Amino acid sequence: MSPNPNDTWTIVSHRKNRKNQPKRAPYPQTLTLTLAPQTPTPWSPSHSQYDPHKIHQKIQSSLQRLRSSKFHHQFLSQLRSPQLQSPLAAALGPRFHLVVYGIGSVESFETPRLQISLAVLLLRELGDRILSVQVFDPVLSSAECDTMEELGFSVMRADERGRREVKVATLFFMPHCELQLYDSLLEANWGSEGLKKMAILGNSFGGYGRAAEERSGNGSVRFDSEGRRVLQAKRFVREVEMDGVGKDEKEEEENAVGFYRAFHDLSWHFFELDDDCDMNII
Repeated sequence: MSPNPNDTWTIVSHRKNRKNQPKRAPYPQTLTLTLAPQTPTPWSPSHSQYDPHKIHQKIQSSLQRLRSSKFHHQFLSQLRSPQLQSPLAAALGPRFHLVVYGIGSVESFETPRLQISLAVLLLRELGDRILSVQVFDPVLSSAECDTMEELGFSVMRADERGRREVKVATLFFMPHCELQLYDSLLEANWGSEGLKKMAILGNSFGGYGRAAEERSGNGSVRFDSEGRRVLQAKRFVREVEMDGVGKDEKEEEENAVGFYRAFHDLSWHFFELDDDCDMNII
């Protein structure tokens, strides 16, 4: 599907109210964080009696459902548009790595299957531009790891807890991960060239900021020194709302609700820092 050059994509400053959408809760009620371990720890998947072939069949079903949806066409149209290709090229260059964090249990739930299906479609769409694909979630079982490898993904064998120091251009796909994981990734690259070499497709930083502002009045939310990095990044992050994730009445009801649960409040994030950017945490 070719993008319409007259189309524009929303740079997030606020979210419009969407009617008739499922109740959402992507942001935790309490945002107090604890310091995550600084170094990766060895990890091995839990044993599973599931048949990897059956898991693969489930993912293929979700993939087909996603490919035939209006959401997918809107997503591709945005991805191919100059409004997204320009910041992608500026941040990541012609070739880059893809890292998928926090995907969840694909053998148990449809939402993670839809999310990993979108990662598969990203891989297919971007083709040779993606040098490698790595995936990690500590809940993955041995059968799920076999399925990930069958899909062409490499499963990490250490839990980085998001603390990857970016040395080469990397796109992080982090659908509905915990706030601490985003903050750990930012901390690992804070004040370094790493931020300029990465982009994130994940929970809206602007949404976290609004959640903090809305709840801080009654003392229910507190960002400690860890959580503040997500807020501070708003000074130099360009956020582009992922298109097509509203509950579309033209979609089949089951599909519309399923896609909304899997992808609502996700945005592309590009870190546009000047050389003299103040990286002090306020």
